[in-house]
Amino acid sequence: MNEVPLSRFIALKELMIGSGCLNSATALEVIGMNRLERLEVGSNSFRQVDGGSNHLFVKNCGVLKSVKIGDDSFVHFGVIEIESVPSLEELVMGDSCFSAVSFELKDLPKLKTIRFGSEVMKNCENVVFESACCGVV
Repeated sequence: MNEVPLSRFIALKELMIGSGCLNSATALEVIGMNRLERLEVGSNSFRQVDGGSNHLFVKNCGVLKSVKIGDDSFVHFGVIEIESVPSLEELVMGDSCFSAVSFELKDLPKLKTIRFGSEVMKNCENVVFESACCGVV
């Protein structure tokens, strides 16, 4: 499995992926899920190596309030884009997530808190905070 297809789950309110899951996936796209309120990924998930094209997109989710990523997840993912999520209040990433990454947060007017564990995005080359109000911890 390369990508995790979620677009058909239009009524989903919570998406919780446990620890050690989907380690062959190279992309997670959470797009247009207008009822989704909470996204959580456990530790040691999404660990596929794919030469930098791995990505996490969270876009156009109108009521999503919280995104939490566990330790050592998405380690080899090259791109994170969280965009047009007007209700997002909290973004939490555990230790050693997303070691090499382009990281973009756009159009997140209610974002209050970003919490990063140790060694998150330690080789990051591109960071964009656009229309995001938050307290970084």
